Amino acid sequence: MTVKALNTIVSSPLKMSELSKILPDVLPLLADFLRKNQRTLRIITLNLLESLVTKFSQGGLESTGLIRVVKEVPSLINEQDLQISFLSLKFITDVINCYPDQISDCLPSLFSSLITLTQSSLLQGATLNAALNLFTALVKSPLPNKPTFEEILDRLSAAAYGSKSQLLHRQAYISIAKSIAVVAHAHSDLNKASKLITKLQALLAADNQSDSVKLFAILTLGELGRIYSSVYSNIKPQIEPEHLIIQSFNCHLEEIKTAASYALGSLAVGNLQKFLPFLLQEINQNPKRQYLLLHALKEVISSESSVGAEVGNTPNHHVFQAGIHQIWQVLVEHCDCTEEGIRNIVAECLGKLCLVDPQRFLPDLLSCAQDPSARIRGTAVTAVRFMIVDHPLPVDEFLRPVIGKFLATVCDPDLQVRRVAIVTLNSAAHNKPKLIRDCLQSLLPALYSETEVKKELVYEVEMGPFKHIVDDGLDLRKAAFECMYTLAEQCIDKIDVFEYMKYCENGLKDQHDIKLLTFLMLIRISCKCALQVSQRIDRFCELIKPQLLLRPKQNAVKQENEKQDELKRSAVRTVLALKRVPNHDRSQKMSDLMEIIRSNPDLALMHEALERDNSTRSMAGKHLNCGHSGKYGHSQRLAGHMFFAAGFSVHCSTLLYYVVPDFMQHTFFLNFVCFPFNDYTNLTMYGVRSTGRNFYLMGDSTTSKEKTASSCSLPKLGVWHILPASISAQFSKNNASHEEMERSLDEGSQSVVIYLHGNSFDRTTKHRCELYNVLSAMDFHVLAIDYRGYGDSSGKPSENGLAEDAHNIYTYARKMAPSKNIFVWGHSMGTGVASRLVAELSDASRQPEALVLESPFNNLPDVIRRHPFSAPMRMLPLFGHYIVDKFVIESLVSSGLVMSSDKHLQRVTCPILVLHAEDDHIIPVDLAKKLVATASEAKRQVKYVEFEAHRQLMHKYIHRARNFLKYSMTSCPAVKCLAGPRIEIEFVFLSKNLLFLFVKCVLVMSQSIRLCLCDFIFQAFSFLYRLSQPCGLEEMII
Repeated sequence: MTVKALNTIVSSPLKMSELSKILPDVLPLLADFLRKNQRTLRIITLNLLESLVTKFSQGGLESTGLIRVVKEVPSLINEQDLQISFLSLKFITDVINCYPDQISDCLPSLFSSLITLTQSSLLQGATLNAALNLFTALVKSPLPNKPTFEEILDRLSAAAYGSKSQLLHRQAYISIAKSIAVVAHAHSDLNKASKLITKLQALLAADNQSDSVKLFAILTLGELGRIYSSVYSNIKPQIEPEHLIIQSFNCHLEEIKTAASYALGSLAVGNLQKFLPFLLQEINQNPKRQYLLLHALKEVISSESSVGAEVGNTPNHHVFQAGIHQIWQVLVEHCDCTEEGIRNIVAECLGKLCLVDPQRFLPDLLSCAQDPSARIRGTAVTAVRFMIVDHPLPVDEFLRPVIGKFLATVCDPDLQVRRVAIVTLNSAAHNKPKLIRDCLQSLLPALYSETEVKKELVYEVEMGPFKHIVDDGLDLRKAAFECMYTLAEQCIDKIDVFEYMKYCENGLKDQHDIKLLTFLMLIRISCKCALQVSQRIDRFCELIKPQLLLRPKQNAVKQENEKQDELKRSAVRTVLALKRVPNHDRSQKMSDLMEIIRSNPDLALMHEALERDNSTRSMAGKHLNCGHSGKYGHSQRLAGHMFFAAGFSVHCSTLLYYVVPDFMQHTFFLNFVCFPFNDYTNLTMYGVRSTGRNFYLMGDSTTSKEKTASSCSLPKLGVWHILPASISAQFSKNNASHEEMERSLDEGSQSVVIYLHGNSFDRTTKHRCELYNVLSAMDFHVLAIDYRGYGDSSGKPSENGLAEDAHNIYTYARKMAPSKNIFVWGHSMGTGVASRLVAELSDASRQPEALVLESPFNNLPDVIRRHPFSAPMRMLPLFGHYIVDKFVIESLVSSGLVMSSDKHLQRVTCPILVLHAEDDHIIPVDLAKKLVATASEAKRQVKYVEFEAHRQLMHKYIHRARNFLKYSMTSCPAVKCLAGPRIEIEFVFLSKNLLFLFVKCVLVMSQSIRLCLCDFIFQAFSFLYRLSQPCGLEEMII
């Protein structure tokens, strides 16, 4: 916090003469901060140092303190953390420009770090530009001991000549080439540049040079043309680099050909006036090289389309605008090329030219889409795909009125044109569905017609003694089904679901890949349109049955058997999805399918494994698996008889929310929902695999096994401490005491995770214990706390109270493990608590190593509007949404419940990892995206990972995904990329839930009448809602 405050003062435009007096004391401290292994501290320290150099650019920083700071910078320049490398490069560049005499001592180490960084495959973008700026500053500075031009080139090019050259990524060669070009440009010595070019020319001409050396020489020639374009026109004797590069097109190695194409494009980017006409001429005159030459032209167009607005007044931009019509004509002439690869490059170039000037070129492209030549039509439609990206662009307003005319080619007589039209439609539906929603009704009949097998496209080919069936329409059908799959997600409201399902039946009778895709489509529409699917369930069961009865051939190879198993597994997964639709238990054919699965040992194992992995664990699925489908069908019929009672309860509860604010608090926290008679001291009883301890934390962060709530006015908080798996066995064998386990927090190298759970139940809940096991297996200490009022913790929950409890456990963790990395992990409601905790810790510069938010929301009012619990109120006629806002949300706010995570994250200074499942039925995924967008706009370091719906992880089973932390923040080395173990879960059947409801009602009879009423209404809602939805009582709460 002090460093941030000082940075704000230094960055102020005010003149403060007193500031220079504290610099001799501040700079040594900043040098010490750079040595500390705290990423956030390093970042804010580097920001302050850069502000100081900018503030005192005319002098005032010269001291031993600045020399100490500079000596720490080389070790920060590496590929492990590119953000810190970027800040370090900027700072040291400013120091060289303003205080060159202060870096003499560290120049060798700085130069070595910089050379090593250029060999990284990760170096690109802003960090690469910062490295190039540092090279420029080093060359132009008056440093007495700086390396010479030749020494710099030798060090940079050594990687291309050495034994490790084969291990270098192509991006590393580009970085090295750019660095050499920058160094040559900074020296501005034509004699030295001439010698360099002559040497590169010799390397290309020599037959005894390795491919890596030639690759290096080609890219360097191109980057010299891009960055130091005048070198080729001023040196004597003059050379023609374009011809040198084009000669490499004859090389046998594809990588060198590709590099030569890129280099020729770079050469043209640097001097369009000279090399653009040459490039266009070569394209017209050399048909055998058109593919590579068009790649070079694509580099020119990409450069102009990405930075054209920024360089609008440069000579190169004027040349490009003057020649853009000629470029368009050259590209249009090659739209009819017979090679598909060339047509694809032309399409990309046409699309990017339309991004530059859509008003001018879109009408011309539309004319191409109506050309008599099928290849030209296909190229024009493909070009549209390169104009559709997932963020807004000016081209969108020009494309929306005409995109229907482009996509009308789905009715084209040519097979390939129809395929690219469907692929473009799929891209538009995925990235910008609003562009195609208005024209979708006219396109769907043609799309559906492509799902049918056309006999005229299927023929037999004899290959010696064998006969092979060829289906020319297969790729087109695959594209059609992929597009239908996307439309089911993005535009389901524009689709006639019954017609859609009619053509899904075609996919279940088609080729293997299409069958797999159709199964995914059925799973998706079963979730989105369950009522409509229930009316076609018999037909789907008829088509699924043959897939389950498949038998392997006697002479089948291993690959065929694996494909058959994959198909059966998808069929079983689809059956599980169909079991969640209404009235599935009335279908005899569905029962026949289940009998087939149960009678086949292999299918039964698949069913059991998929049902265990299926996070929905619908009650119907459970009871069909256990032979109790009739009871569940009776429960559904009972739900119909209880509809009137449910409506009455809805009206009563809305009034109670408004009249009794405490009722709203009670309903939100659901802390009364818990299993009775829990033994919190026996962790293994609840499935915790590692050794652990149960202890109690008081409000003053002291611990005791004997303290009770009556001994202190502050709440007593129940906590579990689960040990890392690597040390668990040792502690269990030695029968370690609580004190020994507590001391282990600060011993060894294991980090600590503080887990803040969602509402309802307590720390013993099974899905939470599964996560403890995963984190323990990843070698973390886990501290799982029950907030006040939850489990065996005393007190009454409130938003402020939960935040205080989180501060208490964090203070305890810091006290017991002062040298360890601490991570804060929040789930569901716990994400609101975790966000507030870390925001307040960041304000005090006590932030943890990272914040992990699992299934988060942006703020409480938004999640209430979308939560299943408010669904009955939203369905009330006329005023449903008004009732939710007036009676529910206003009651929440008036009772002090807001949980504005979106506001809290704007203050968080540590890295943030957001995990959310696409099929989360409690907190919709778009609320998490809003939260991430808010954090990104505030320039927080946030990483968002979305788990696809087909994984069926839903609201609280993300930890079951394999490698569920493989996208972990690279800035947090302690978050290891380990595969989460697959946890075996026992099913909790309806009978157990009903028993729980009864026991809970009995237990609460001793409480006040108001609490009994709250419990009763909550249980009624939970039961009724669960009967009509594919999720359990425990799943419908946060």
